[in-house]
Amino acid sequence: MYKKILIYLGFTVLATALWWVHALTSVRDNTIKLPIDYIGLSENVTMDHELPATLRIVVRDKGHNLLEFIHSHPTVKIDIDSRMKTDEGNVDISKDELESQVTKILPPTSELLRIKPESISFTYSERYTEKVFTLPIEVRGANSAQQVRLFPAQVEVTLRISIDHYQDLSEQDVTAYIEMPRQASDQLPIKIKCKNKHVTHFRFKPETVEYLVEQ
Repeated sequence: MYKKILIYLGFTVLATALWWVHALTSVRDNTIKLPIDYIGLSENVTMDHELPATLRIVVRDKGHNLLEFIHSHPTVKIDIDSRMKTDEGNVDISKDELESQVTKILPPTSELLRIKPESISFTYSERYTEKVFTLPIEVRGANSAQQVRLFPAQVEVTLRISIDHYQDLSEQDVTAYIEMPRQASDQLPIKIKCKNKHVTHFRFKPETVEYLVEQ
């Protein structure tokens, strides 16, 4: 009885081993999911839809070559930053480009049969970043006999600007000031003026100051 069981187990192990040898040495088609690494994709970029995270490819090769390829954790790299030359526009990544990137990482023995999606297209906008300045607050409208002290005397201004013009923005482009009121007031609103046309938005804190007039 035990001899028959051992013989049966032996044949089972042998059959499994032969199946594995056949699977690893025979040519076959296999579907593989490849993660996509979008190089240079900034968080400040807004897109009209979410980009695909993976490519599904069908590859023909011997089983052991495909197994080694899968275990190498391959990734498709797509350079996004070099394609976005303006603040907004369209990016089209063709089937030929995707196949070229996939072929670069495939084993030389592999044949790429299909790829999905076959292309990647998107519209982008708002390619911006922020720059922060701490500026002194000017006093406007005070007469020559008045000395006005502000509390605080500085304001932090955060400006939103396109990445392409980030280096062009300086403190000299921005002015913070208050205007002396005709009637006494506990606090005065801070006003910000920016002459850089590429700044799309700004915020600042604090928004008001207390003041003391000394004659």
